[in-house]
This record gives sequence, C-alpha cells and structure tokens, in this order.
Amino acid sequence: MESIARPFLCFEEAYPEYRQLALDYWSGGMVDGRFKWDASVEDISELHGVLKKDVPKLVRLAATAVNPAIRCCDCDYPQELSSRSAFTARVYGDHLCTSCLQARNRARQDKQKQEEERRFAALREVIANASQRNQTFCYDDIEYTDAVIAFGIMLASDEACEDGRFQQSDALHLCTTTTLSGKLLGRLFNRGILGMEDTTPPRAIELVKEGGWSYFPHRIHWKFARDTNGRSFPSVMTLLGEIIDAREDDPEYGQAVAELWRMLAYDDALDHLVQEVDSYRLPDVRVGPKTDEAVWHALEHFSIPQVRREITNVVKNAAALSQRRDYVKRHALNTIPGTLISYVDRAVSEGWQVSPVLHNWQNEEPILLTVLFNRVLGTGLPGFKTLSNSLLKTSVLGGDAAFE
Repeated sequence: MESIARPFLCFEEAYPEYRQLALDYWSGGMVDGRFKWDASVEDISELHGVLKKDVPKLVRLAATAVNPAIRCCDCDYPQELSSRSAFTARVYGDHLCTSCLQARNRARQDKQKQEEERRFAALREVIANASQRNQTFCYDDIEYTDAVIAFGIMLASDEACEDGRFQQSDALHLCTTTTLSGKLLGRLFNRGILGMEDTTPPRAIELVKEGGWSYFPHRIHWKFARDTNGRSFPSVMTLLGEIIDAREDDPEYGQAVAELWRMLAYDDALDHLVQEVDSYRLPDVRVGPKTDEAVWHALEHFSIPQVRREITNVVKNAAALSQRRDYVKRHALNTIPGTLISYVDRAVSEGWQVSPVLHNWQNEEPILLTVLFNRVLGTGLPGFKTLSNSLLKTSVLGGDAAFE
C-alpha cells in the first residue's frame, strides 16, 4: 500500500503552543514523484525561535504523528512516526507497533520459560530415577581392573573413603586427562559400582532424542553402592586393597595390568603431545591413524616418561621447521608422527639412553599411575621410569598375548 501525502497528526492538549511547530515540521507533499518537506528543520527552528536540536523533541510533545497507510499486522493500529525519516523510509515486510512487538517478545519469553521449566522438570526426573539405580554391589565379586579404579578414587577422595560420596571428580586427578577419567567413572556406573546422588545438578544431564539422556561425568555427584555384605566404606577400601595385593593369584591380574597400562600410557602420551604442541603455538593436534601408530610404536619400546622425552624432542624439531620459509606450521606439525617413529627406531638400534621426563611422583603424577606402579606392579618409581610395552609383556606378563 502506498503512503498518503502527509502524516496524520493527533495533537496533545498539554502543549498547544507547539502545534504550529508540529504542523510545519510534518508539512510536505509529492514533487516530481518524490516526497519533499516544505521546510527544513533549520528553517523551522529559525521561524519559531527554538534550537534546531530541540525541534524534534518539541514536535513529539505537541502531537503524535501516524501513517494510516501502514498498519500493525497484529492490532491494525497505524504506524507511529518518530521522525521524518521514519515516514519517508521504505517498509519491507509486515509492520509491528511497539506494543504488539513487546507483546510478542513477552509471549516468546513466556514460552521459553515454560519450555525451560519443562526441561528442568524432565532433568530432575532423570536424576531422581537414576539415583535409585546401583544402590548395592557385592564388592567380593568386583573385577580386578574395577577394583583398581575404585581404590584410586577412594585414595584420592577422603569423602569417598568415609561415606562413599564424592563430587568435582575432575579435581581428583585420577588420570592425565579428564577425558579418560570420565570414561572410567562411566565404566563404574555402568557396572553398578557407582551411583548418582539425587543432589546432582541438572546441568550434569543432557536430554537426547526419543526420551534418552546422557551425562557429563565430572558434573555428577557420585556415590559408591553400598556393600551387599554390610561393610562400611573404609572396610570396602580395605577389601579393594586386598584384592589388588593378590596380584598373580587373581586370574584377571595379567589382563587388568595390560588394560590399565595401555589406557594410562596412551592417555599420557597424547596429552603430552598436545601440551608440547601448544607451548610452541603450533596448530591443534589432529590425532589420526599415523599419530596412533607413532605413539604405540614409541610405547612399545620405551616407558611412559621416556616417551614424554621423545615427544618433547620431536615437537621441538617440528617447531624449528615451522620457522623456515619453505614450511607452513601445519606441514611442520604433520611431520611429527613420522619423525617420532624414526626417532624411536634410531634410539632402539643405536641403544640410546633416553632420559625420562618426570613430575613429582607423589603429588603431580595421576593417582591411577601411582597406584598401578606402587600397588599393582609393586615397582614404584623405578618401574615407571623403565617399563615399556615390550618389557611388560615379557617380564611382567610372560608374553600374555592379550596385551598385543
């Protein structure tokens, strides 16, 4: 719809002295197919003896200007004009008056609030139902690997040892990365050893399609299942220690050592690679088959802290390459897997003594690493410095094929 020749004015009773000012301000018409105002704002200010900057304000006090040709698509009220430019500007799409726009915004906000309330209620229902799972567990039947993980949690958390409950599990430093520790917490949850407290915050749960849900392990308020034989949680920790101390007498010992060492070693090596790459401001590490092959090749022949040293040296070389004009940073980063394999091969063939990169054994290395070497293997820090995958298979597991 085309706009009419001039706005329609609704005068206010309170300011009759500015009515002519408003009339002059909004006076105009079509000239050669274009709308033209009869007088400029500067001319109007001189004519009425007011400051130019005050003209629009005084006009709004005297009258409300509307354009009957453009109406609100909700209430059909004509468009209110705040200035001359609002009248001459083209209007695209439907027009909404301020009141209806605010009403729509309120309706949208109300709908969002209702949806959020429904989502929150659904999350609370999930937590309430999940908190009823895994109430009891027979710790006499726990698998060896699970016993080590549970023992590590109780060793790291006084609350877990005393009453079976613990929160902020990422701060326990079970593993080098929270990714692996989250997976291990999920493992104990799936096996009925850990349960979810009903105090778990809703942000720990994520609803998925078809009524399903997932969770963020380190946001959960965890609780150990009560022992079916009535042991207190300190007694459960004692039992877990006895199971661990059985070592070779437990039929699952060899497989458990293999599984734990592989998880912890790979997790540590990849994290060390990421940290070293970040320290040189190289692009983010992309872990693919070649990187996996390089890391496992290094771990086959060298211990966890020795692999740290090899990765440090290889990344340092890649960083030096990235400074050359004929190398881009991504290309330099892509040389790391191949260089690491070559580095390991030369170190093995020439019998290099690779010095380990060590952190404080009691306070900085991950809990499960120290439990593995101190309690499970009984070798402590000396074993940590020297134990590789090949040495583990021959001297500890007697060539157990399950570790291949």
